[in-house]
Amino acid sequence: MRYLLVHILFFIALPLLASPQVLDLQSSGYHNIGRKLSYLEDKPAKMSLQEIKAMDNAGKFRRSKNEILDLGTSTSAFWIKFNYKNIPERNSFLVIDVPNIEDIDLYTTLPGGKTEHLHGGSLYPSSEDVISGKNFVFSLPDPDTGSVVQTVYMRVKSNNMMLLALKIGTAETLLKGFNSKTRFELFYIGVLLTLMLFNLFLYFGLKDKMYLYYALYVAGIFGYMILYIRGYSYVFGNSTRIFLNLYPHLFASLACISVIYFSKEFLSAKSRLKGYLWIFNALIIGWLVILAIGLFGGKLMISRSVNVLFLSTGLLLWLVGFKAFLNGHRPAIYFLLAWSFICIALVYLFLARLELLPYHDWSFEVGPMGFTFELLFLAFGLADHYNTLRRDKIAAQKENMELIISEQARLEVVVKQRTERYLEAVRTLEASNAVKDKLFSIIAHDLRSPFNSLKSIFFLTDMDLLELNELKMLLNSSKENIDQIYHTLDNLLYWAKSQMESVSSDPVSFDLKEMAEGLMLVYGPLAKSKRLELVLQTDSACPVFADENQVQLVLRNLMDNAIKFTPIGQQVTLVLSNGEDGVYVTVDNVTAGVSELQLENLLRENNHLSTRGTAKESGVGLGLLLAREYISANKGVLKVRVEGHHVIFYFSLPALVEK
Repeated sequence: MRYLLVHILFFIALPLLASPQVLDLQSSGYHNIGRKLSYLEDKPAKMSLQEIKAMDNAGKFRRSKNEILDLGTSTSAFWIKFNYKNIPERNSFLVIDVPNIEDIDLYTTLPGGKTEHLHGGSLYPSSEDVISGKNFVFSLPDPDTGSVVQTVYMRVKSNNMMLLALKIGTAETLLKGFNSKTRFELFYIGVLLTLMLFNLFLYFGLKDKMYLYYALYVAGIFGYMILYIRGYSYVFGNSTRIFLNLYPHLFASLACISVIYFSKEFLSAKSRLKGYLWIFNALIIGWLVILAIGLFGGKLMISRSVNVLFLSTGLLLWLVGFKAFLNGHRPAIYFLLAWSFICIALVYLFLARLELLPYHDWSFEVGPMGFTFELLFLAFGLADHYNTLRRDKIAAQKENMELIISEQARLEVVVKQRTERYLEAVRTLEASNAVKDKLFSIIAHDLRSPFNSLKSIFFLTDMDLLELNELKMLLNSSKENIDQIYHTLDNLLYWAKSQMESVSSDPVSFDLKEMAEGLMLVYGPLAKSKRLELVLQTDSACPVFADENQVQLVLRNLMDNAIKFTPIGQQVTLVLSNGEDGVYVTVDNVTAGVSELQLENLLRENNHLSTRGTAKESGVGLGLLLAREYISANKGVLKVRVEGHHVIFYFSLPALVEK
């Protein structure tokens, strides 16, 4: 009997427990009424108000257990019922604090039993009794007295997930709630806009694609989280709000594709994460599919899977960021911190959708705040990247400056070298010009005069008028001119050869003593005509290794000069002696007098001065020049000194064949 009484009492109390509580607006503030209402699912979404009231009388409505009602993502319509008691002479309002429910129908009973029907939703503009903004505000009818309890039935249907945050109150309580919440939302709206514009300016300044991807990511997040999820699209007019509610996932796809490309650049994936590039490509393909379905109006289909894809994107990007950090990519620490915030937010929302965690008013701010903190840490990473670029630029500028200075120094050296070569070329041209003048002087004077003497002999008008003695005298006097012409031509040929090609020697072994003895025989008659004594002082043998023709030309020129400048009755001495380094050659003669200036010019390079001998002998001034060059070609140096009235030319020649 006792158990029977308990069951009877339970069944009597069950309708009372299932029935919603009455909301007293005098004691209610701006908070959710989820636990004070009941709801019913209309799967075919075709039931009328009368049918719903009948279902309510039959006890088919379910009591809500949560502060915020989560009706999931479904094609069904849902009916919600609550009771309230208004404050006399005060306007009361119902606030649906979500902006993206497509169809909302509100049914209330007016005094006299008439039913009032208000219609609103994200695809409809505002009306006199329904304000559509970042939430929906329905005006509730006012009873004549505060003792009347009003019953409200509301029908909602959406192609998106249906999270219903319902609030009821007067204008004063709603205004307080709106102000506190709006200030908080405006904070991260300002942060997002600042980050987007700042990085756009950086992109146009630096032309770095990473900043463009970041700005596009912020723009996508702003469009999806702020304009769509938080409902601020109403600021741009009804047409913008309706478009965003028809195609909201275009912004989600834009944001995620942009951040994937950003992550590839930021983590240097092509060089550091080659084995993980397939993750980036797979995520891009997934979001492109979402984009395509969204463009063709598959909003309901996307809504069931987009949260999973959001979570997968966050977790996978965090994992590849962790791998990049392990590979030594230091800026990846900012990337890890950024995606840690967004992953925590996404995991919380995912668990709340599975009803493993409860929804609260602040739950709607978890997503925007998670993205805001993520974007801030990514901005820190970009700032580090910018500092790296700046340091690299400064280093590059410093390196370029050093290269410029180095190149300038090198160019100065090159200019100096080229200037020296130019001056050398000028000196060479001047010398060549002097040689040319000398050559013409030789041809015009030193060769032409002897030839004119010979010509005058052969062009006598009547050779028969000359006696034999006179003819012999003329020919003997011309013999000196012929010898002079021969010697001059010989020197000219050797000199011309030395000017056209570098002086080189063809050394052979020979006895210098034999060459000297032969020259004594050759120059004997000439010395006798000037009453000079030729003396040869030599060792038994003087073997040398040199160019025989060049050495002979040198000795001939030195002997010619000695005979030419030695006064009558004096002596010319040729000395040959063997030494440790080779054979030493000395030509010593007495001269009428040599000044210091003349001695200084005797062996000067490119000196072509010609001086008359003691018997007025002429010369071309090439003898000593050739002698100096040929002695140098045979590894010797021609030198001169004066001892009293003696002028002494001396040099050495190698004695043995060099190995």
